Amino acid sequence: MATKKKTTEEVVVTETKAAAPKKPAAPRVKKTVTVTVQFGGKEITTEEATTSAVAAWVAETGKKKTEAKDIKLYIKPEDSVIYYVINGESGSVEF
Repeated sequence: MATKKKTTEEVVVTETKAAAPKKPAAPRVKKTVTVTVQFGGKEITTEEATTSAVAAWVAETGKKKTEAKDIKLYIKPEDSVIYYVINGESGSVEF
C-alpha cells in the first residue's frame, strides 16, 4: 500500500512599514549676546573688550589674530583693565 506524505508549508509574512517622510531640518539661528560693563562713568562691551585684548595679544606676540582660538577675558572696571588669557598666554590692556 502506498502512503502519501503530507507536507506542511509555512508562509512567513513580514510587514514593512513605509518610512515616514523626513521633516526638513529647522534652520540654525546664531545667537548674539552682548554684555556691557558699566562702572564709574565708563562702559565697555564684550565685543570691544575682545577686540582690544586680541589686538594687544597680536602686538605682544606677533601672531595673527586668526590664531587666537581660546580667549578668556577678565574685566576689572575699577582699574579700567582687561586681563586676558589667549591660547594660554596672558596679558592685559587698559580700556
